[in-house]
Amino acid sequence: METLWHDLKFGVRALLKNPGFTAVAVLTLALGIGVNSTVFSIVNAYLFRPLPVKDADQLVVLATRDSAFEVPYEMSFPNYQDLRDRTEVFSDAIAFSNGVFNLTADGQSERTFAQLITGNYFSMLGVDAAAGRTLTSEEGSVPGAQPVVVLSYAYWQQRFGGQESAIGRTLKLNGIPFTIIGVAAQSFTGTESVLRLDIYVPLGLQDRLYPKSAGWFAKRSNTELHVLARLKPGVSLDQARAAVNVLARQLEQEYPETNKATGFALELETHSRPVISIAQNVPRIAGVFMALVALVLLIACANVANLMLARAMARQKEIAIRLALGASRARIIRLFLTESIVLALVGGMIGWMLSYWAIDWLANIRVSTDAPIRFGIEPDWRVQVFSLGIAVLTGLISGVFPAFQTSRPNLNESLKEGGRSSAASGRHRIRSLLVVGQVAVSLLVLICAGLFIQSAKNAEKMDVGFRTENLSMASMDPEAQGYDDARGRQFYKQLTDRVGALPGVISVSLATRTPLGFSNSVDDVYFEGRAAGREEEDRTSMFSDIVGHGYFQTMGITVLRGREFTERDNESSSRVAIVNETMARRYWPDQDALGKRFALKREGPFLEVVGIARDGKYVFLGEDPRAFFYIPFEQNYRGDMTLFVRSAGDDVTALAGVRQVVRELDQELPLYDVKTMTTHLRDGLALLFVRLGARLATAFGLLGLVLAVVGVYGVVSYSASQRTHEIGIRMALGASAGDVLKLVVGQGLMLTFSGVGIGLVVAVMATRVMTSLLYGVSATDPVTFGVIGLLLTGVALAASWIPARRALKVDPMVALRYE
Repeated sequence: METLWHDLKFGVRALLKNPGFTAVAVLTLALGIGVNSTVFSIVNAYLFRPLPVKDADQLVVLATRDSAFEVPYEMSFPNYQDLRDRTEVFSDAIAFSNGVFNLTADGQSERTFAQLITGNYFSMLGVDAAAGRTLTSEEGSVPGAQPVVVLSYAYWQQRFGGQESAIGRTLKLNGIPFTIIGVAAQSFTGTESVLRLDIYVPLGLQDRLYPKSAGWFAKRSNTELHVLARLKPGVSLDQARAAVNVLARQLEQEYPETNKATGFALELETHSRPVISIAQNVPRIAGVFMALVALVLLIACANVANLMLARAMARQKEIAIRLALGASRARIIRLFLTESIVLALVGGMIGWMLSYWAIDWLANIRVSTDAPIRFGIEPDWRVQVFSLGIAVLTGLISGVFPAFQTSRPNLNESLKEGGRSSAASGRHRIRSLLVVGQVAVSLLVLICAGLFIQSAKNAEKMDVGFRTENLSMASMDPEAQGYDDARGRQFYKQLTDRVGALPGVISVSLATRTPLGFSNSVDDVYFEGRAAGREEEDRTSMFSDIVGHGYFQTMGITVLRGREFTERDNESSSRVAIVNETMARRYWPDQDALGKRFALKREGPFLEVVGIARDGKYVFLGEDPRAFFYIPFEQNYRGDMTLFVRSAGDDVTALAGVRQVVRELDQELPLYDVKTMTTHLRDGLALLFVRLGARLATAFGLLGLVLAVVGVYGVVSYSASQRTHEIGIRMALGASAGDVLKLVVGQGLMLTFSGVGIGLVVAVMATRVMTSLLYGVSATDPVTFGVIGLLLTGVALAASWIPARRALKVDPMVALRYE
């Protein structure tokens, strides 16, 4: 320990005496460590950090898995009850769903996001109250729940100033009085990884809050609930999966109409974020970005190793004297490693501060939705441990080669005044190999960035099945204002008529869901007249939308055959539907889908297919063609709808007109998600993460490029300075300026070409794992590979040119006196 303390003090003094070297090395490592800490903070928040609840590692997510449906989805209340009560693998299970309500308190109204929860929600999660108390099982019973609410801590502070007097007060949700009984603990931010919820409401009150959902608790076909369960101690995931599979087969026999070919998906809560339906893609994306930043860090380590090798050349005599006086090789190695770790720790502290800035920037990214998106990526002890560990590892990696090379000098040569060590050429080879590695890794990072950038550009131009230009939208929910069906229908009729008459408006229509939005509708479908012997079940599940007449014209969706919905498709007419190409082809192969019928309930009524619409993108940009159908709003009234407006010119003017019309019809009705379709796609679920990924990859690529160029410049510059005597002789013997340039630049190009060649081979193999994350571009796209290779070569050529120009200024007489 005493020796280590001396090494630390000596290392700090030595670094302070070389401020230029120290600054460059620390900044290089800070950038490498900073980007690693930033990305790990994001990965930690969404993959590793457990929920702030009791024994979070025992929590699992349960979902419905339908053989006819591609991804797991939500669960019905009866199925939840059976999973909770008829299996021996769970100690308890909770169910919840998210809702939006019109909240009135102290005479002020606002739109708020809430979670409807079962009565055992807080007790199972082990969440205490910061004030008042939490919900009891009796108060949250289904049915028979009491009109009470628990506030989130953040909402309590924001809306009620954190006053204890808020407990016991009354607020109204959708016009129904509720009593505030408590505030959840400050540390509890909910069970949603990306959504901030304000209040918690008993699930049993859904019937009163949404009168049209009356009786939904008893319907096994009504899959709206998220389910979270706690494994009993000692129960493994495989045991739990086996148990729920057994129950699924039992329920299939007991309830064939709703549970036929239906099973359950079960995953750890940390493996089911943000939702279980897309959770399988999240680790792959996280792995790609962690690999990219690890490569950036590797480039930084190679750069610092090169700097330390160059610095070691100037310390040959010092090291030789130490060895001559009896110092062991291990002692010299430890001295150099101590210095490199000191550099890395200082760089790590600066990188940690840079990561805080980057995290703060990421946390303020705007998402195109009125939903309270929460980017909970605050660093915790895992990030701190990771950053410390990566700093120490960086110090070891960047210092180990210089330490081993410097610890074995030729004593005779090194102790001579002005002597050149015979090991210099060996060290130069090591530095050259490090630069080749830097260029290769930088090329890989740049190619990945180029593929992401090209993918983002392709995604923005991707055909989504409808026209996005001059299309805007605004959402509303008159039902939450107390409108009954008749009044709601009248409101929407007046709204579409008045907005359609505004100057510049071409067409207007309504829909329940927005394409590529944050929510979707799934319906069970029963087909009429299935051919005998078909293996498909008579029921399947697929996405759908309720749309008004004129929807396809407004959205720019081509109806390939048949017709659009019209005002005549109302309550008094026969039920109709429009299906997309995939649904027509998949369920009526080699037949004409027009005139075919299907039902949304086994008992009917049947819907006749009157049109076949062009396929589009409904949930994800990269999805395979999926079956989808539309049903008319006039036959399937809903309160919460989105108004779509196609205008001839300025979208802002069109949206201003929509706001004015709504105010004239009902000045208290709140509008939300008011935006253009371009904004919806760019900043919403469709392109947000693609664009963010492209930006991050670009930043990593540029950083890798800068580090690689610095490495090439450093080696070529150092080599040129070491060859001053040789260059002087060459010039004295008649070498031209071109010959000198060719000599110096040639060395840099040789290193660059070697690195580019190796990097291209590695990139061809490595980028294949990105295939599923790219849109419209191959993982081995020759244009991207070629352009990036030429870019890196050109920049490296420029980096080599600078020391070459400096070498031309060598005075042969001065150079010949150098020795």
